This record gives sequence, C-alpha cells and structure tokens, in this order.
Amino acid sequence: MSALPKPHTRLLTIEVEDDIAQRFKDAADERGISLSELMVGFTEWELTQQDSMTAEPFTAEQIAEIEESLAQIERGETVSNEEVFAKLKERYPDQTGREIIEEAIKAYAELSSYAVDMVVVEEDARALMAAGIADMESGNEIDQEELFARWQAKYG
Repeated sequence: MSALPKPHTRLLTIEVEDDIAQRFKDAADERGISLSELMVGFTEWELTQQDSMTAEPFTAEQIAEIEESLAQIERGETVSNEEVFAKLKERYPDQTGREIIEEAIKAYAELSSYAVDMVVVEEDARALMAAGIADMESGNEIDQEELFARWQAKYG
C-alpha cells in the first residue's frame, strides 16, 4: 500500500509574544495535537466564521434582532461572562468549560450532519437553526434523542 500524496503546503512563520506562544503550546498539548494543527484549526474556524457573516446580506428580520440586541445592551440588559460561567458551573459542576464546549460542539456536529441528510427548504433550515440558537441562548434544554426523534418523525 502506498502513502497518499501530501497536499501542497507552505511554511509560515509568525511572531508572537512569549506568553501568547506558551498559551498556544499549552493548548496544543492539552488537546494532544501539534502546534501547527492547533493554529491551522483555529485559523480555519475563524475564517469560516468571518466568511459566514459576510456571505450574504442580513435579512430584515436579522437586522431587527441585531438592533434589539444592541438596544438591550444600551439598556444594560446584559449578562457578564462571570455570570455565564457561574451558571455553567452550577449546571455542570463536574465538567470543565472545555468539556462543556466540546460536548456542545459534538452535539451540534451530529445535529448538523443529520440535518444535511434531510430534505428541507433552505428557509425552513434557517428558521430551525435560528429557533435552536434562541433556545440555547435562553437556557432551554432539549434532550438530543427527543429532538432526533421529532425530526425523524417529521422528515423521515
């Protein structure tokens, strides 16, 4: 069996302060991956996030939601990071923040891969995603198995 050809790569060198370099190294070590894998993964994720925010114009509904969010901030209706982390620690006392995020990402990835296989009109998919995000942000929890069962019943 022959090895697959290696994709074209390019060596890049970046300059960062020592404390940031150590944080990157520690993060890679914690995840059991190379520093290159960490940096490429983080960068790809960030670029994807930026691309998704600029891919198409916001709808009137999205603009209204953004404006309401900004108004809430101006009225002081916000929750500090400390409060969010305190609630997470209360809800998940035996898990680290990273473990909680990894579980959320895994659940989201499973849900996304299932959603890709479904025949759904694009507008329906956007509405479902928006509703799911709103539920998560408001602290509503839906059992994943229950959610899959409901989607299976609706979409087959």
